[in-house]
Amino acid sequence: MIDQPAGPEGVCLLGVDAGGSSTDFVLTDMGGHVIASASSGGANVTSLGVAGACRVLDEGMRIALARSGSSVASIRAAVLGIAGVDREPQRSGMKRWLAAALPASQTLVATDVELVIAAGTPEGVGLAVVAGTGSVVLARDTAGRTVKVGGRGPLDGDPGSGHAIGLAAMGTGRFHAASDSPRDIAALVPDVAAAADAGDNGAIGILQAAGLDLAAQAADAISRIGWVGTAPCALGGGVVANVARVRAAFLTGARDFDLYLDPVEVVRRPVAGAIQIAMRLTANAETQPGAQSTAVSSVTSTTQQPTRPEAADR
Repeated sequence: MIDQPAGPEGVCLLGVDAGGSSTDFVLTDMGGHVIASASSGGANVTSLGVAGACRVLDEGMRIALARSGSSVASIRAAVLGIAGVDREPQRSGMKRWLAAALPASQTLVATDVELVIAAGTPEGVGLAVVAGTGSVVLARDTAGRTVKVGGRGPLDGDPGSGHAIGLAAMGTGRFHAASDSPRDIAALVPDVAAAADAGDNGAIGILQAAGLDLAAQAADAISRIGWVGTAPCALGGGVVANVARVRAAFLTGARDFDLYLDPVEVVRRPVAGAIQIAMRLTANAETQPGAQSTAVSSVTSTTQQPTRPEAADR
């Protein structure tokens, strides 16, 4: 995705990154030049349900299209990365909504972590670690095999997530969320990070533990996929991308697990991955004319809780 404006050319690509706290919409021309963008609240189908998530998505897309001067009919390909969409009945519900909402010739609904691996690793192969309101780790090898660890949603436990950090902070009795919603609890992360920066050992420990939890999930994913050698790694989500102590603890924990990660790319705007995937879809459509897809990209998932290594400086 090229982050400079370009005028509408009659056809465009749509990329959407829908997380637990916010949703990012981008329309580009066929070369990936940005035409228009919009943002809205979170559209996690686990938290909002299919109907609630669809309302957020529909509103954001209408705003982006209005800003671009384009119509739904001009969308050649659309890729939506949506947290929590890899489970039923959310999967089927989003497929039905997408088929009705977008008459694009090529469309795909993926999990939000798949956008991160597309944007932050060569050819979408390697490891992606996402920690925002929730957390999830994805590993994909060169044969296309994919394993996901975590991503169960804050209510079932997302180790290393903003929600987990917020809960740990609230447990100290010194931090208080505006409500008991996962989003408001995760909103405590900046306060915890500020306390850590001020030398609060309890806050430092909470952030370090979050990074090690993410490393444990990464090691589990890499082990299950049978990856050998150095793996490219993409980091996404507000917690791991923006909180230096969590990121540093993750990298330290990865070394403790004998994970060799290089390069490590921080993905600040995962929606770029959606545009990259959309460009590939259109390229494939040109070689297979007449093909139409309203698919949901799926992954093999595991809910087993990996064990963190004990670290002296934890």
